[in-house]
Amino acid sequence: MRARSRVGSIAVCVAAVAVCAGTAGGARAPGAAAAGAGDAGASSDRAAAPTPTPPRPSPHPLRLRLTSISRQPTGRIRGWLHTEGTRIVDARGRAVRFRGVDVSGMGHGWGSPVPGAGRNGCPSWTPPPPTEFSDVARWGFNVVRVSFSWANLEPAPPAGPLATGAHHYNRAYVQALARTIHGFTRRGVAVILQMSQNSWSPAFRVEGPHHTKCGVGMPSWLYGVPSADAPDRSSTAISVDEARRSFFADRGGVQRAFAAAWAFVAGRFAHDQLVVGADMMNEPYTSGAFPTSALHLAALYRRVGDAVRRADPHLLLIFQDSQYAGPGSFALRRPPQLPDVVYTFHMYQPSWSPNGLRVVRTYERRARAWNVPLWISEFDAFGYASPSGASGDWARRLRGMLAYCRRNDIGWTEFAYARRWMLDPATGRVRAGLIPVLRAG
Repeated sequence: MRARSRVGSIAVCVAAVAVCAGTAGGARAPGAAAAGAGDAGASSDRAAAPTPTPPRPSPHPLRLRLTSISRQPTGRIRGWLHTEGTRIVDARGRAVRFRGVDVSGMGHGWGSPVPGAGRNGCPSWTPPPPTEFSDVARWGFNVVRVSFSWANLEPAPPAGPLATGAHHYNRAYVQALARTIHGFTRRGVAVILQMSQNSWSPAFRVEGPHHTKCGVGMPSWLYGVPSADAPDRSSTAISVDEARRSFFADRGGVQRAFAAAWAFVAGRFAHDQLVVGADMMNEPYTSGAFPTSALHLAALYRRVGDAVRRADPHLLLIFQDSQYAGPGSFALRRPPQLPDVVYTFHMYQPSWSPNGLRVVRTYERRARAWNVPLWISEFDAFGYASPSGASGDWARRLRGMLAYCRRNDIGWTEFAYARRWMLDPATGRVRAGLIPVLRAG
């Protein structure tokens, strides 16, 4: 309490100094540096009279101290956030850098009314166990990225046209999602909502190199497979690549229904000040099946972003680009033309230098040019926290990456608190040595 009172006194004193500087030198844009206020006043003096410019006064020491305090990323997140250039800041202007983990269990499934009802080798949605809430808070992370899926949220098509019909959402799933979010926020951990998709939809089962991937994301009924039948059979009406392209082309008004699902979830948690962001579309990739120009991401993000903002005007709007295939390969030419947006990407690389560093710098240059914050929303500790396994050098590589992120104000969330990823598949415990390295980042 004593330290807090002292900082408050400093803030009051500095505010008084800033008012005096503003009176002498003219209005100052919010967040402008103190020296900039002095420059503005000097320029005004030069324009008014042809006298020599007086020496610039030294910046007030309290003002310098406040600037250093506000630019130092804070730990816990205390409420809704916004952006100032390339920084994420809280209501008091303190910089915030995301440091946390992904929570993936609520994204799996096809719309079952009960949790954990997996079938045909595919998991259903599963809320986090109590240990997950306590572990994340105990480790000191300030954010979790919580997956949910449209397939689980809306297991039956709307009554009437897809774009304008009446929606009926999965009550049991929504209640479980609410308990998941509350389990973190009541412990002081902020939540970023993420509309999940992987292998596109439970209407599709995709054969991978090591196992069959069960589709996650879009409702199976979009592709002729009733939710009750998924994932026991795959769609024969359309291929997964055709389904992707149809969505991004907004055929049949599908994006309006997608945006409506987003608005429902955003509105449901609009009262919770620790629900701070909406990751609007997970991995909007073409997988090489069609050109990235056919993604039309600017239009998608405008539609979804507007719907989310109407439901909850406080959320950060977080956007991903097409898959990384070199610096000139991206679909987006500019960020979404909406306030308080954050650029994010996933990094699954075998090493930090040169591979990972090259990827991060590519995204960093784009974020700087667009004047938006940057966040790595998925990575796997260079294979250590993943089913693929990693060399014994993972810790050194991870320390290098996290040190770079710390120096350059880049947030991150590790994927994911789940068996075969952060948790050892045999014991269910977190992989040895991982948490100390992450906490230092």
